[in-house]
Amino acid sequence: MSEPSTREALEKAYLNFDQIRPLEPGKAGAQFHVNLEAQSVKRLFLDLKLQAGQNLKILFSGHRGCGKSTQLNYLAATPDIKRRFLVVKYSIQDLLNPDDVDHIDLLLSMALKAYETAEQEQVPVSPELKEQAQKLADQLHGLIQEEVIEESGRSGETGVKVAVGAPSLLSFIRAQFFARYQLEFETRDKIRKHFRPRLNELTNTLNAILREIRLNLQGKENILILIDDTDKAPLEKSLEVFQEKGLHLAKPECCVVYVIDMALVCSGRFRATVNTIGREVILPNLRLADVHGQRDQEAAANRELLKQVAYHRLATDLVAPEALDEAISMSGGVMREFMALMAKSISNALIAGRSQVNRDDVDRTVIETRNGFSLRADHVKILQEVSRDPHWYPDSRVEDAQSPFLELLHTLALLEYRNGEEKWRQPHPVLRRLLERP
Repeated sequence: MSEPSTREALEKAYLNFDQIRPLEPGKAGAQFHVNLEAQSVKRLFLDLKLQAGQNLKILFSGHRGCGKSTQLNYLAATPDIKRRFLVVKYSIQDLLNPDDVDHIDLLLSMALKAYETAEQEQVPVSPELKEQAQKLADQLHGLIQEEVIEESGRSGETGVKVAVGAPSLLSFIRAQFFARYQLEFETRDKIRKHFRPRLNELTNTLNAILREIRLNLQGKENILILIDDTDKAPLEKSLEVFQEKGLHLAKPECCVVYVIDMALVCSGRFRATVNTIGREVILPNLRLADVHGQRDQEAAANRELLKQVAYHRLATDLVAPEALDEAISMSGGVMREFMALMAKSISNALIAGRSQVNRDDVDRTVIETRNGFSLRADHVKILQEVSRDPHWYPDSRVEDAQSPFLELLHTLALLEYRNGEEKWRQPHPVLRRLLERP
């Protein structure tokens, strides 16, 4: 069999820089995994390991695309974690609507997914557990049935609860409830209106299900729920769910890891949010320079790590060293940004008919990426302030979704870095030339 041509190798490399799917042990792309050795992730693992029975609530944060989902996937597969916990892991992108997410959605999804996972993992299901899950499913089915009746214009008794039936309970969870809840605003609105004045009832039902599962775990210490992609919600929704309704997210009687947007961490009310829900763990960006722009030992190690990420996906002769170095610099140390820059640069090389990615390909990608940002005058002013003083922080308007400062963090136009206790920010590197204009 003949060796693949250079172009074929470059085409394959383009596919290897997939920015959509997080890596997961044993799944496609797992061979590309490079351990970040992040201290914060080690702390998260240690907290869960040593305090498995304490019903920890953890706000796991970092800029979107920094690798949180991959870290959670590998955490969930860790033998120590699997031995201690029944792991319930899901993404709101698969079950809910990230553009319209609510604290009630999260509580409902925890209850249903915990029951579903217990069944899948063959945890003995007691009559009491089945009864609690059935009661909730019947309630939801009845509300959905009301919606169908109202939409069709037929009259009927409101509040009718149609029993799902034990054999079809899992089918209802998988194929009926989440499918409609994710796609239909009317269904979400109906169910939220029902539970909003009955939040204690919903929380009690969730905890009754969790307690019954825990009683039958056979050697495991607790349930660990990992809710991914809650950082994908619009900033306004994130602030509402975690800052305004955070008290409800602290109530599940198990360990829960919520993924949150970095903009929430930098808001003026984040400390109060942490005190309400639990504790924070922040996955920082890979720092590629210190606060003064100098490449210290840590920055050099992080740049080397990103080179490993690249060379796991393409041969060294497919990218010029100066092109790779520029792609690393322009990524700001955000993993998904680096992947996107490399994929687009490879695409530019293929379109130009070249067999190697060169600096021109990366420069063209940087321009394309810069043009993808929509910046208002107040955004530019803030970015210029931060360019002059990386420790700059606004005097006001850091609590609401209309804060231009938080908007910049949410869109990655502004990036935060940490070095021990010190933290600072800088504009996304692709924006530098824009900010230098008079």
